[in-house]
This record gives sequence, C-alpha cells and structure tokens, in this order.
Amino acid sequence: MNKPGRKFGHLVSKETRRKIGLATLGRKVALKTKKKMSQIAKQKDFRKRLPIMYGDNHPNWKGGITPIYTKIKNTIEYKEWRRTVFIKDNYTCQICGERGGILQADHKKSQSIFPELRCHINNGRTLCVPCHYFVTWGKEIGDSQWGRRKSSLAIR
Repeated sequence: MNKPGRKFGHLVSKETRRKIGLATLGRKVALKTKKKMSQIAKQKDFRKRLPIMYGDNHPNWKGGITPIYTKIKNTIEYKEWRRTVFIKDNYTCQICGERGGILQADHKKSQSIFPELRCHINNGRTLCVPCHYFVTWGKEIGDSQWGRRKSSLAIR
C-alpha cells in the first residue's frame, strides 16, 4: 500500500512539477528550523555521518587508474593550447571552412609520437567533427554517428 507523501524515484509530469514549484514558491523556513539546520551542519561529525562516495569508497572505483591521455587533457597548458588554436584559426574548420559549431583542436603531428609538440601552437589546427573524423579514420562519419554527412570534403 502506498503511503501518502513524497515518493522518491517516482516520475511526475511537467505539469505536476510546475504545480509543486508554484505551491512551494515563497515558502519560508521558520527561524527555529534554520538554526537547527545550521547547528547540525557545524557539528564536527556531520561529514562522518554522510556516506562518502569518492575515492576507494565509490562503487565505480578502479584503483586510481586515470588514463595518461585524460590527465594531459585536464592540464592548464593543454586547455590554453586548445583555446589558442581556436583563436588562431578564428573558430573555423581548416578543411571545409565551417565557422562555429562543434569544433575540435587537432594535432597535425601525433601527440603520442611527438610529445614535445603537444602544446606547440603551430602543431594545432581547428577541425569540425566530421572533418576530424575523416582525417583520423580516413572515412566519412556516418549518419548514425553524427546525424549528417559531409559529402564533399576538401582534403580528397
């Protein structure tokens, strides 16, 4: 039997969410409740009572293995290189000339073979996703992968 009140994980319609939002709009929490919440949060063991879901306590933990490629892409130098490449190319794909959209910074010389050129500005170029796919894999990206197909690429 269902208990009255909130059902966690229960899906509700947009209309119901809108009504709940309107019903709780402007609702004020009593001063006594605010003080109680503040005192609980200030307790030293407050964090200890919460389930710790990071590090080796997280169910998806795999022993602290982060791929080197991910570590490199998260560095400040790499992010700055990527931004500078986009600015240098005026946010335009260097193969088809598409401006804006979803762009990717491509290494002209592979960063795995030439790690010293990884963050060198002249080793980068801006490519749209279909052109980057074509340059990397040598074939056009399919409709199922991108939603559209570039029939004529300038690099052929």
